[in-house]
Amino acid sequence: MKGWVFKLIGINVVVFLIQMLTISYQYAYSINGQGGQTPVMTFYLGLIPALVVESGYVWQIFSYMFLHNPFGFAHIFFNMYALLIFGLPIEQTWGPRRFLAYYLFCGTGAGLSIFIINVISQGSTYAIPTIGASGAVFGVLLAFGIL
Repeated sequence: MKGWVFKLIGINVVVFLIQMLTISYQYAYSINGQGGQTPVMTFYLGLIPALVVESGYVWQIFSYMFLHNPFGFAHIFFNMYALLIFGLPIEQTWGPRRFLAYYLFCGTGAGLSIFIINVISQGSTYAIPTIGASGAVFGVLLAFGIL
């Protein structure tokens, strides 16, 4: 298990298990009249644009990609399956360091895009959490398609 694909899958699974173990702990919040109850891990680590702006939670632009929906297995399963299927050939071609840099760049870039769009529009998702590795995984899928 020297490559980053398996390590990233492991990290995501461990974080998911922690989410499932702590799911009973809820945090009620209201930002500009929006919000509701959300799991504590999602509140602090999921990407909530309003919290990035109003509370300085800038790490959320990065950390959101390691969380998944703790109320079911489909979200994490399909993200990690796609990472495995499409990520391994990319990592074997590019090497582990370049693959990891690209994966994190795509995930952070997706988070930054979500943040900017929501701040500009102040739309209905301004105070709603975004979680999951889909932005990073779609970047991997793009690279796989170009190979």
